[in-house]
Amino acid sequence: MSSVPAVAWGQQFGVWDDVVLEPGPGQGFDREVMVIDGETLVVGGVGAAYVFVSPSGAWQLQATLQVDGIDSVAIHEDTVVIGDTSAREAHVFVRDGVDWSLEQTLAPANPNYWGDAYGYGSGVAIHGDTSAVTSFGDQGAARVYVRSGGVWTEQALLKTDDREGYDEYGSAIALEADTLVVGASSEIVPQGGGVNRSSGAAYVYVRDGDPPAWSEQSVLSVVGIGSYAYFGESLSISQDTVLVGSKGAPTSLEYYYPDDPANGWPCYGAAYVFTRSGDAWTEEAALVPDGPYDPTRSPFGSVARFARRVALHGDVALITGYWTAPSIVFKREGTTWSQKKLYPVEDSPYSGFGESASITEARFVIGQSGKAHLHRFGEGTFVTPPFSCSNSIAEPSDFGPTLSLMLMVVAALRRTGIRDRRRFIARGR
Repeated sequence: MSSVPAVAWGQQFGVWDDVVLEPGPGQGFDREVMVIDGETLVVGGVGAAYVFVSPSGAWQLQATLQVDGIDSVAIHEDTVVIGDTSAREAHVFVRDGVDWSLEQTLAPANPNYWGDAYGYGSGVAIHGDTSAVTSFGDQGAARVYVRSGGVWTEQALLKTDDREGYDEYGSAIALEADTLVVGASSEIVPQGGGVNRSSGAAYVYVRDGDPPAWSEQSVLSVVGIGSYAYFGESLSISQDTVLVGSKGAPTSLEYYYPDDPANGWPCYGAAYVFTRSGDAWTEEAALVPDGPYDPTRSPFGSVARFARRVALHGDVALITGYWTAPSIVFKREGTTWSQKKLYPVEDSPYSGFGESASITEARFVIGQSGKAHLHRFGEGTFVTPPFSCSNSIAEPSDFGPTLSLMLMVVAALRRTGIRDRRRFIARGR
């Protein structure tokens, strides 16, 4: 199978392509569970995950992976990991040529119901022969596994020492090589003699030594972000850069109806970029839209949320929104990020457009109920906004969304119980 050539990010993008992939007979796409790597796309459904490939430009179904429950999916090269919170399991599938088979089912050694195994499988990540599975809740955890000779064994059980109850530790996860990032989107952050509830944080762990051991390297957060920012609800990593979504982050963005320019609605959500030098992490940028939000598509006015999902590859980031918020591709030159392509909400605020995002080399995907929007990078043009939006970060507020990078796919799935509380994707990058 041929591979998609990597894009030289410093060069000009080519033509933007848009392919909409829809489910076939008997399939049901889950808008929140879609990931891409190279020429392989995995879409979660009801009782199965569908593997699509594009060896010659046209997408075709390669395999159907049978799994009872699907709450998270990750892919790296020829390995797919699927998390199932109802069974408290994570299933590892591998590809040999064009054939897929179940390699192993991972499960916590002590599957206690209310302890650190609660919600096991809510998040998964993989890179090479290392995978990670999160639990979330009052005693959330991240378990790291390594593969040798086709057998996976647990290498580490990661928790934090400073967690308050119900901080949603394990709300998101991202893995690349020897660096693992775990989100705690409801982390309580002390500030000014009080606390900011559900401000959120992201914990960075690194693996080193012989025998290898994992240790906490840094805790990422944003000073003054305020309560209910949900920082860390989505994550992505690429080399020494981490992208963190914060769907409730306060911004000074406002959108205006064309016939009422004097009264603006607030826009929430930002994606934060952190970079590493040595062992130190610093905030590089906060990404928000140049515009526009479309107020005519929202049934509730101020429900636009940017940075619902985030994805990152090299110097390119994909950040998706929901309700009336757009999905945007950003590109970095030096340390400056600029908006390159904007995708407005498709159909209606109820369509689920932007509920998942993923990126790989020259492609990304945006999810929608029953559809996967697949794109190649290109120059493109921006949508002309029917109203104005400023693009700066405001003082602390009590709301905000999350962010994602170059792969966004969304589809429909009815969920109950634990599935309604936390659904997200991660890929080994």
